[in-house]
Amino acid sequence: MRHSALVIYEHACTLSQEADVIWSRKKTGATLLFLLNRFATAGFAVAMMILIPNWDTLLACWTVNLLLPAFQLILSIIWAAFSALRVFAITRCDWWISTFVFALGLVPVGTNLVSPSLVICVHILELTSKQVSDIRQTRALTSSELIVMIITRSCLIAADILVLIVTWKHTYILTRQAHAASLRSPMVTLLLRDGA
Repeated sequence: MRHSALVIYEHACTLSQEADVIWSRKKTGATLLFLLNRFATAGFAVAMMILIPNWDTLLACWTVNLLLPAFQLILSIIWAAFSALRVFAITRCDWWISTFVFALGLVPVGTNLVSPSLVICVHILELTSKQVSDIRQTRALTSSELIVMIITRSCLIAADILVLIVTWKHTYILTRQAHAASLRSPMVTLLLRDGA
């Protein structure tokens, strides 16, 4: 609840800055991705707040249990796109590495779409919301679910490591060239120059 309130508060406080920096400029893929991320984050925060009341109808239960995973999927796609764009900018438009990073970042989207937990809805009117959450938390993972979870997390870690390696490699090359030319180039300048 506190996290959701903080996200909504931050969105409200920075709306004027967003209007100056984003809305008044030419729309590019990066600005559209930023706006989608902003709205999806706000939607996720609202969905988290919607989970608080005790829903006593099947329609409300389905809405809540599908809304939150939908925003999680959207945010996962955005994260993968940001990582791929970063690699694309740093490598000076290398589609192969960018596509690979994007594909690795999309693995959780695929597994979450297939996951049966996406459509599970507990609808027991007699139970309190605390008892329902206790039931959800006590369910143990099967071995196949554990394997899928490990593979999914490994792909995300591999994507992040690949982004770091590409960033370090290209930053090192620029640092070496600056040193050879007797120029002093701070790390922040190199990262900002390369879009990291």
